[in-house]
Amino acid sequence: MLRNTTLVAIVFFGSSLTLTPSFAFAEDGEHVLKKGWGALKCSDLTSEYSSYGFSDKRLVEYGLAEWGWGYMTAKNSASADSEEKNADLSLWGSLALADAIIDLCTNSPDVDVYEVVDALFEKLVQESHPSPSPGT
Repeated sequence: MLRNTTLVAIVFFGSSLTLTPSFAFAEDGEHVLKKGWGALKCSDLTSEYSSYGFSDKRLVEYGLAEWGWGYMTAKNSASADSEEKNADLSLWGSLALADAIIDLCTNSPDVDVYEVVDALFEKLVQESHPSPSPGT
């Protein structure tokens, strides 16, 4: 099992992707997240993404989706004690979320990725709590 885990880590971290969250070093040598997925401009995301081959695109899609799920989970947690409605995150799969982020970014290149995920979160809230149809 350890051998497979090591291989996956080498494949993922050894990739030549430039579209990944960037890191800086603190004075103590620890990695510090400088700019993550949500802080990327949509124009940067779509420009880089379109230049990648299938395998690298898949890595970006999974990284983007996992960040998006974490961000939306935090939004759900933050509203747990309020009157706000939560989103049912099980309504979409990981690749569906990544596709939606990339599609919205293509149409809104001047916004940050987190703003696109905020809009998708609101859409999920509406899908999770549909308005009753007239006559019911």
